[in-house]
Amino acid sequence: MSCCGSQRAAQRQGAASSGGNPAGYRTGPVEFEYNGGGTLRIVGPMTGAVYQFPGSGTRAVVQAADVPSMAMVPSLRPIR
Repeated sequence: MSCCGSQRAAQRQGAASSGGNPAGYRTGPVEFEYNGGGTLRIVGPMTGAVYQFPGSGTRAVVQAADVPSMAMVPSLRPIR
């Protein structure tokens, strides 16, 4: 008789090997465009990298670890 533990182990193994990204974020750097007024300077919370946007329409490449935080800034949008 089998137990549910082996089924859970198989599910974990499948999830780990799928390589999926459950949060939906890219795994590499992402370019963002600023569409606000004035200038914007952000220090990445995970990497400490400084991202500067001197004016509306300017772009900067954001390191993967900082992407989730940058995506929450209203005046920034990721470039697909």
